[in-house]
Amino acid sequence: MVCKGVSLVLAMLVAAMLPAKAVAGAWTLPEGFGQVIVSGYWGEAMEAYGSDGEAEAIPLFQKAEINLYAEYGVTDRLTAILRSEAKTYASEEAPSLDAARFGLTGGGARLLVWEGESVVLSAEIVGRVATPFDRRARAEERGGEVDLRLMAGQNFQIGSWSAYADIQGAYRIGIEGRADAFVMDLSLGVRPQPRLLLLAQSFNALALSREGAPVAEPTEHKLQLSAVYDISPRLSLQAGGVATVAGRDALRETALLTAVWLRF
Repeated sequence: MVCKGVSLVLAMLVAAMLPAKAVAGAWTLPEGFGQVIVSGYWGEAMEAYGSDGEAEAIPLFQKAEINLYAEYGVTDRLTAILRSEAKTYASEEAPSLDAARFGLTGGGARLLVWEGESVVLSAEIVGRVATPFDRRARAEERGGEVDLRLMAGQNFQIGSWSAYADIQGAYRIGIEGRADAFVMDLSLGVRPQPRLLLLAQSFNALALSREGAPVAEPTEHKLQLSAVYDISPRLSLQAGGVATVAGRDALRETALLTAVWLRF
């Protein structure tokens, strides 16, 4: 029971390091076009999955985040990517702005490998590291990661509704003690109206143990449902919810997600 309790405490700490998910598909942007997604995330958990996958009660854990995700079409086949985040979290008390800190920051690129009539295949690499000016970051929040990803997307119709499906598989390399992980992300988007996009997404990470890692990375399976409404061709608003439905060494977390999409 002591080992299991330690595992649950570590799950709370590692969860604070994990970012909320931005929407990004296999498609590249046209040359000279860009978009910026600024998302807010509020999550809490009263249970955590132990190393055996069973959920147990923990003190109330709360986390707030602001995430920045930006893309720019360098060419029609190459899209540059920038990601950053700021967060605050606490257990048994409300998170405070005084405890807020930057998370991992970095960038990369997505390359269109093949394009058919309705199908695209892409490859992506994104590297992120802890910001050196965040003096308050704990040792386990430092280091970084490199995400190597293959992506496939397809457009199709559901009756009169336009839709798309996106599947992504990645190997995430941990830097400076962070563990590696296999990642699989799935997305289904449907437009019942020209201005409304309904999204159902599944985010899955299978952690790989690494000797010397300060804490065990979590294995987790998350479901996210959201809606994106186009206010104008340049501005969209997103709102939805996220839940961790299974995992090991991970919080059983529920969260609210809001975002602003800006296109230029």
